[in-house]
Amino acid sequence: MKPLNHKDYVRFALIVPIEGNWSFTGYSDRAGNTYRAIRGYTNNNVPRSYEVYWSAAERVTQTPANKMIQVLKNGIETQMKLVDYIFNSPNCQDSPNNTPEHPILFKLIDEQKDAAILVDRRKRKNEALNKAFSLEGQDLVDIAALYGDFRSDPVVLMERVTFEAGRDPERFLKFYDSPDRAVRALVRKGLSLGKLTKIGESIFWGKEAIGGTEELAVSELISNPEKMRALQDSIAAVPQDNLNVKKKVSVKVS
Repeated sequence: MKPLNHKDYVRFALIVPIEGNWSFTGYSDRAGNTYRAIRGYTNNNVPRSYEVYWSAAERVTQTPANKMIQVLKNGIETQMKLVDYIFNSPNCQDSPNNTPEHPILFKLIDEQKDAAILVDRRKRKNEALNKAFSLEGQDLVDIAALYGDFRSDPVVLMERVTFEAGRDPERFLKFYDSPDRAVRALVRKGLSLGKLTKIGESIFWGKEAIGGTEELAVSELISNPEKMRALQDSIAAVPQDNLNVKKKVSVKVS
């Protein structure tokens, strides 16, 4: 296989800690012109959006230096270099379209000057994986629960957690460093078992509302240890076979 010639490619790196994948499909310049990259048209002549995408795992997107793409400028089709299209985004550092309303989220990588950024991304991923592999016992169970996985086999839980840590290091590290992760895991397990219910964003234990959101429910349980212990006992009394791991937990995983 022919080795990759990095001189033929340009890379853009996210420079802020964003959880999850991140992308954009268009923007406006300082003069108010709109730009939208497309991948041709459907059979009904509807433009297919071209998504500039950063994965949660790598945080770097790479493109051929001379690749041309179709762009709708104010709705009129034209051609642009993909590199120019990305660089001109108001979210790109040093873009001519930077404004106070658009946070700087990514930058064009200078292979000599910015190698440290790329190394840091890899260190961050390794940090997440190392911490994931160090989890044992209840810590492993709690973090797996935050991903909606309530199975009992520690090997299965380790596989899930390490997969998630490698896929999205920032989200994993947020879970890992959270001082309330055990209580949050309790809430999500209670929802999965049906001991807690969710109506809108509000979480109920029977007829009692314990929080208008997950955050408020966690705060309520932390501030009321007796209620938290009672909920723990109630959940512990339910046979673990009642946990339906295939059922989607009715709570936003964040």
